Amino acid sequence: DLHFNELIALPHNKFDFEIASQRLRLFALKATQYLKAMGVSNVLIAMTGDMLNSDRRLDEMLNESTNRAKATMLGVYLLEQFLLELDRCFNLQVAYVAGNESRIHDEVGWSEVVISDNYDTTVFNMLKHGLRSSGIKFLVGNTMEMVVEVAGQNVLLVHGNSIRGSDLQKVIQSIKGKYADNGIPLSFIIFGDIHSAYLSDNF
Repeated sequence: DLHFNELIALPHNKFDFEIASQRLRLFALKATQYLKAMGVSNVLIAMTGDMLNSDRRLDEMLNESTNRAKATMLGVYLLEQFLLELDRCFNLQVAYVAGNESRIHDEVGWSEVVISDNYDTTVFNMLKHGLRSSGIKFLVGNTMEMVVEVAGQNVLLVHGNSIRGSDLQKVIQSIKGKYADNGIPLSFIIFGDIHSAYLSDNF
């Protein structure tokens, strides 16, 4: 969850577009170093939503860097630089699902037409259009849940706001069972929303 446009100016914590830019640059450099050392050539960038921060609540409106139209353009520019940096060394694929904080309207909806009315969709499509002459492959699919193939294995991308409960493993097994019933065995699930790094065998 990049939460572009969030403005934090506390003595012990700061975040704005400049810091986001620095973090993306550092992430690109470290990822490149690690992936080269591991002999990786094909890379999937999985965007799991909430690329822009919500502005529906008063405290969010008072703590934003700019309006969301301008923030969208700034976010696209930063992500474009990030992708081009990685594209110099790897074969890139980019996929996305929409988050709950980036939705344009207050109401939460689950149909494709409602959930895709989302700044995450706008950012992804602007990147896809702007980088159409690059070698980067943009994967298009379901805006809420998307299965992508990675090294011959099915990986599910979801935002994660529907993944709740104290026993995450049980929730994950339920999702895997739902897909298995439809003939799609999942090897791994990638999601955001919880704002915490968590790596297990299945998610």
